[in-house]
Amino acid sequence: MRSEDRAELRRAAKVEGLEDEIALLRMRLKRAAVEDEEDLEVLSLGMERLSRAIGLQHRMSPKKGEDWIEKWEEMIRGFEDQMYPDGMDRPWWCLPPREGDDWKYREGHPPPGGTG
Repeated sequence: MRSEDRAELRRAAKVEGLEDEIALLRMRLKRAAVEDEEDLEVLSLGMERLSRAIGLQHRMSPKKGEDWIEKWEEMIRGFEDQMYPDGMDRPWWCLPPREGDDWKYREGHPPPGGTG
């Protein structure tokens, strides 16, 4: 094993949780959303892997509860904000607008159980 690899292995052994991996997944997902916005398969796979990593991190964490829902919602909203900038109408599957958001659901595509 090369000395660089041994040093990286020692560093990795000291890291707790999945913060670095989740940050890397988020960065790559945002890049894919900008560069390959039409490739829904790549974006969907990235979202699935990010969701799994966050879920695993949550299960490993002694601190559980409402932060999981808030962090998940923050992650999804960040992804939606990249895909649909302010003022752009969003498809029905997006989370409901936050108070003060300047967008609505697309014409003819109300949210499930709502009027949009």
